[in-house]
Amino acid sequence: MREYESVIILKPDLSEQEVSSVISKIENTIKNFGKVTVKNDLAIKKLVCEVKNYKEGRYIVFEFKIKEKYSTEAICELERVYRIVDEIIKFIVVKK
Repeated sequence: MREYESVIILKPDLSEQEVSSVISKIENTIKNFGKVTVKNDLAIKKLVCEVKNYKEGRYIVFEFKIKEKYSTEAICELERVYRIVDEIIKFIVVKK
């Protein structure tokens, strides 16, 4: 299995219910191809530069493992989900 880390930045003005909805959507996407090993909510932090008119964002870090034969397909699907979820203002996925 390959290990990945992903950081997403959510809009700072979301309710806890909206945040948990986004997190569960991402976890379900990852679970289709592998498993989530670590999930950290780093709270709201100031952004280095303004992104989509936001000066702050809520950082969420995921560490996960994906079966090698699904890795390309899984990352493409995960990034597609990141792009269509309106609450996410920035994201990155990195192979560990």
